[in-house]
Amino acid sequence: RIACFSRIWKQSIKKRLRALFSLKLLIALVSVLAVFSLINPYLFLDYQNAKEQFALNAMFYQTSNLSLSNIFRFDKVQLYSLYYLFKFGLGELLSIATVLGFVVSFFKYPKSTLLLSSVVLPFFYSFLVISGATYVRNFSAVLPLVTIFAAVLVLQIAKSTRGGRFVLILFLCVLLYSPAKKTFAVSQAFSQTSSYKLLENWVLNELPDNVKFEKSWGTPFPGSKRVDL
Repeated sequence: RIACFSRIWKQSIKKRLRALFSLKLLIALVSVLAVFSLINPYLFLDYQNAKEQFALNAMFYQTSNLSLSNIFRFDKVQLYSLYYLFKFGLGELLSIATVLGFVVSFFKYPKSTLLLSSVVLPFFYSFLVISGATYVRNFSAVLPLVTIFAAVLVLQIAKSTRGGRFVLILFLCVLLYSPAKKTFAVSQAFSQTSSYKLLENWVLNELPDNVKFEKSWGTPFPGSKRVDL
């Protein structure tokens, strides 16, 4: 029995090692590194500037000095950011569909829901509780994963009704109309010269070098005009 158990144990270890060093896993690792490099080119093109920005972000989002006291500071939660996400980020209909889709997914696909939630929920917790950040743009990185729950809801409704393809297209048009409209409006606004750049040029050209002015925290200005009051 001992010899049989030892043989089974060795075979199990070999299978695990074979899976660990499989070609698929290596391809996945290379793909992760490649995608990370493509979406973060500034790390390689200007590392020093990126390092300074990371240090500023760590200080701003209060992740440079983590402790039990600020990990569980629920009084810092800014409900306004969730309201803004509901009202303007995702929109009312898509937000409701996402919540309902999460419930449906939890009962129909519990393992997949748990896996997806292991990324989404800690992300929101980090920004809402630990950092207490108010900017909705902080959620943009995880929103594609969040909207998967809305997609599950729409797909389940389409499967359970007649004319499923038509119902699917109809639901998609209704849910995506408001976000798409706002996306085009934001894209048009960002295609213009930013107000920050206009203000920066005005400060450099119109104000003397020894001037003092009041500005919001974390807003950089070049040269000798970078003064906080």
